Amino acid sequence: MNILFNFRLFFLIFGSLLTLCLNSKIRRKVMDSLTIVAPNRITRLKLTYRHIHAMSIFRLINEFLLISNQKAIDRFIFSKVHVDSPNILDDIKKHKGAIIFATPHYGPFIIGCLKASKEFAGNKRVYTFYDAPEKTESSAPFQKILEKVQGSIVSVFNDNAGVIKALRALRNKEIVAILPDVYDLSGQSLAVPFFNHFTQAMSGTAFLATHSKAIIVQAYCKVNWFGEVNITLEPPISPKPELSFEQNTYFLTKCIFESLERHIRQSPEYWVYLSQIKSRLEHPLADGDMYTQINKDVCTLRKGLDVPDDIQFFN
Repeated sequence: MNILFNFRLFFLIFGSLLTLCLNSKIRRKVMDSLTIVAPNRITRLKLTYRHIHAMSIFRLINEFLLISNQKAIDRFIFSKVHVDSPNILDDIKKHKGAIIFATPHYGPFIIGCLKASKEFAGNKRVYTFYDAPEKTESSAPFQKILEKVQGSIVSVFNDNAGVIKALRALRNKEIVAILPDVYDLSGQSLAVPFFNHFTQAMSGTAFLATHSKAIIVQAYCKVNWFGEVNITLEPPISPKPELSFEQNTYFLTKCIFESLERHIRQSPEYWVYLSQIKSRLEHPLADGDMYTQINKDVCTLRKGLDVPDDIQFFN
């Protein structure tokens, strides 16, 4: 199975580089998105290569998991997946309460769920919280892969019944894995800072943590050229007792996106939604470059319209 994986890996790398060379539309879209984090054109070109390659490896790993049996998946997790923050993992294992793993669409995130199920086997069950395939077509492979490891991982769909099931699991001091960076303009979203702008962030992770007093552990999966996955865990965050429910919901959601921004700035190529980043950015923050330009434009308009100085557009 490893020979097959490495053989397919070679052709996928070759194919991803060929796709990058031939499909200028993909290249332009990714490079335009990368202006947010990399002003240098040469750097953006390198990151574009890395992004398309990383996404190709991500797809290959999903295909490998889909065609493999549970024994082969266990062998892959044991030999190819490593946690590069073992001290944090050890501390989390000692935690007696509920745990939420926030695993953004950053690299092969499904691997994080599978690794957690192995690390906590016999102590805690892992419940994965995601959209049903009927709602989000891309969830279908995710569901099929998780069905192969039934017993250690339980699928929970993102609906009213799923929220109740997830809360029940957390109150039983189990683990819930959730994707916090889904972009959905709904009543469940909050506007939080993200790359010097506001973005709409789903508040479900913070909602579950605040209701259940769970700790939130953010996990980021990076895959190298040889298909090996390194998982980085960030120190846990948790609701603050002195804050209200609404304040904790905002505080935790803001912390999650601050962490995501740090990792995207450091290694943007692993974020699945990289090409969509500009469409997710809304009003600029007061300290952002775009805000400064808007302020200049308004001042110019004020002079052109002879607007009195006592009428303020910005506080």
